[in-house]
Amino acid sequence: MKVRDLRQIVDRTTQEMAASLPGLRGREFVKPRDLNSPAKLELRRRALTETVLRPSKSEKERILGDNDLVDLNFFERGLFAAKSVCRVILRDEAERQIGAASGFMVSPSLLLTNHHVFPHAGEAALALAQFDYVLDIEGIERRGPSFRTRPDIYFFANEELDFAIVAVDQSPDGDQGDAGLVTYRYLRLNPNHGKINEGEFISIIQHPSGLPKQVALRENKLLKKEDNFLVYHSDTAQGSSGAPLFNDTWQVVGLHSAGVPRKNAKGQWLTKAGTVADNSTDDGEIDWIGNRGVRASQIVAALGNAPASPLLDEFMATANGEKAPSPPSPVPIPPDAPRTAESGTSSISRLRVTAMAQGTRIDLPIGYAAEIEHVGSSAPPMPATKAADGGDMIAATEAYKAPVIDSKYENRKGYDKNFLSEAIALPRVTKTSLAAKMSSGGTAIPYEHFSIVMHKARRLAMFTACNVDATEKARRPDPSKTYSRKALGGLAEGDIEKWVPEERIDAAHQLPDAFFKNDRKSFDKGHVVRRDDVVWGKTYAQVRRANGDSYHVTNCSPQVAAFNQSKLGGDWGRLENMILKQAKGERVVIFAGPVFDDEKDRPFKGKDENGDELIVQIPSQFWKIVIADGAQGLEAYGFVLKQNLKSVDWEFKVDSEWVEELKPLKDIQALADFIRIPKNVMRADMYGRVEANESLAANEIIRRPPSSRHMRRG
Repeated sequence: MKVRDLRQIVDRTTQEMAASLPGLRGREFVKPRDLNSPAKLELRRRALTETVLRPSKSEKERILGDNDLVDLNFFERGLFAAKSVCRVILRDEAERQIGAASGFMVSPSLLLTNHHVFPHAGEAALALAQFDYVLDIEGIERRGPSFRTRPDIYFFANEELDFAIVAVDQSPDGDQGDAGLVTYRYLRLNPNHGKINEGEFISIIQHPSGLPKQVALRENKLLKKEDNFLVYHSDTAQGSSGAPLFNDTWQVVGLHSAGVPRKNAKGQWLTKAGTVADNSTDDGEIDWIGNRGVRASQIVAALGNAPASPLLDEFMATANGEKAPSPPSPVPIPPDAPRTAESGTSSISRLRVTAMAQGTRIDLPIGYAAEIEHVGSSAPPMPATKAADGGDMIAATEAYKAPVIDSKYENRKGYDKNFLSEAIALPRVTKTSLAAKMSSGGTAIPYEHFSIVMHKARRLAMFTACNVDATEKARRPDPSKTYSRKALGGLAEGDIEKWVPEERIDAAHQLPDAFFKNDRKSFDKGHVVRRDDVVWGKTYAQVRRANGDSYHVTNCSPQVAAFNQSKLGGDWGRLENMILKQAKGERVVIFAGPVFDDEKDRPFKGKDENGDELIVQIPSQFWKIVIADGAQGLEAYGFVLKQNLKSVDWEFKVDSEWVEELKPLKDIQALADFIRIPKNVMRADMYGRVEANESLAANEIIRRPPSSRHMRRG
């Protein structure tokens, strides 16, 4: 995975391991018998016999650290275990790969990986599980089939233990042969303790940085067993997000979670090559000085409290070493989903050798199903619900998806100052310390037809500037295409747009989409730059790019529905409708933003993407300036609109009133004292120079003085 996706889990891991890791370094060369009690060593011996029918002498000696040799069958067993490990391909809505991690099957239908890989069902719905991505004996890359992950069938995520479990389709995605998921078996998560002791070696089968399958073979030594985690260290072989941790007899002892990176004097992460890592660096390139994994027994215990499902029952049966029950009868799957195929069951108790007509069949009880019964297929979708601990569950009726977004941001020019007859510069930021900076150093984030400057402390747009072309030709450059919101976003009926973070600025300077999912239904996601205003262009691709750009969280501001939505009589929505309607066939420039009043804006307690408390001050006023070409030159109209926050669940109540008024630009300038509105726009202010209902330039937008408020309601 990319560093940007790991920072929060790594920061938490670093903080929790900081005190203990230095003191554990001396244990790297201590034998297990010198670290563990006789009772623990005996428990480990019993766990060994559960895995292998007749443990060899070398296996028994390795438990004590008296022998570092392995038997030749160690490698054969490892190859069998590796079969169930897959590369998790992370994708966006356009089905482009945006990252990779590891995962492994833990039942005939369920895949296990990290919570930070799949924090929500929406991310899982876009992913693929690819098996047999390896280098063959000649070193040639070979790729096996990919299977769609199906959070609509089952999904559960636990942030505290950093794991997520998701259903996987039984047949490959697309035309990838006939090998079903059953081919790749599964690894058992044994709920019992005693599978590994401090001082023993850990092996990790993984896809580091999304590369072909690799193994860190006995290069990690277990330093400490905590209640929920295993702490291990290696100088040469690090783990990959979502990879299984094995003991020396290939039992799964844990799930690799995160590590502590080596840092320079400035606190920056370092790669194995000694260079400074950035947000796009893969986790496999980081120089980890300590690793931590979640104990397998704790994952099984946590899943014991997960919402019931036939698939969860099946998993529990495999974990307890019982024969897995047959999956439910096949059910219809949507036309765009992969076809159903066969599933499998298993018996995982003892090694069995069976003579067969075509040779010998060996069933190795090391945690996966090697005996397959061909039965029915995919489980039926489970009803939408919410886990008791807040873990995301399925949403079978509608998907939460990001619209199609062009991630090649280098093609964005942003706001065009030469859009009208006279050049109109961006408002100038006077309090530069308040503006969030991009990695390139600038503050005006360029999108298709608009730019945004973010207030880094308030995590909202300081102001926006957009170009609006309302001509029919610009709105529909290719008449053969469909230009509806769903079509432009690549969404199906019932899908809900997921707003995406802006990767060019720090995540701490923007309000995450998760805030609006955990706001007690208090706010709409209010576009500061209206989507309809910017969906124009010379080509369909440009229109679609503008549509997707409007769904970045930088363009989102918390607005109550009665203020945001025109269909509910909302002032903000009605003003937007009026501007676009009356600008039909014309071009206009729009500056807009919230009014920040740190003294009066009420703080609202929400949650971030990790479920942690996030306090946001909610703006009570928004300003908008519309600039158009008039008969005598530029004409500019400024509005200040207030939203009624009475309905907001503040956890304590407050009275407020809201009005919509035409305001002088100098008043807006006084309110927005952190910017300077261009002088030619200030000179073009039409406040006080027109009568009610007079047209805006060649259009029919209505300007009303404050005293005419009753006219607006007619």
